[in-house]
Amino acid sequence: MAEGSTQDVSALPYLRKAFRRRTLKSARIIFNLGRSSLSVQILNMSDSGAKVRLFIPWPCPQKFDLEIINGNTSKPVLKRCILQWQRGELCGVEFV
Repeated sequence: MAEGSTQDVSALPYLRKAFRRRTLKSARIIFNLGRSSLSVQILNMSDSGAKVRLFIPWPCPQKFDLEIINGNTSKPVLKRCILQWQRGELCGVEFV
């Protein structure tokens, strides 16, 4: 820690439920009863959630399905999500 710093890093609470792994995966946010979708990129992901980048500045829905494109198979993975935060084109989602 830098000299003169008053913040004790060990005292900060760890807020995430699970460790997030860095990834770059293509995905789609599906909402409006499956009638609407947005292409997105997953930046990091854990068993409990993900950080998602929208390709256009758009308000993310509060509840949606995240269709994750699997590069190894032709079958996508579908996760039900709740929006936890959004800052511009970046979103934090929790899997439910």
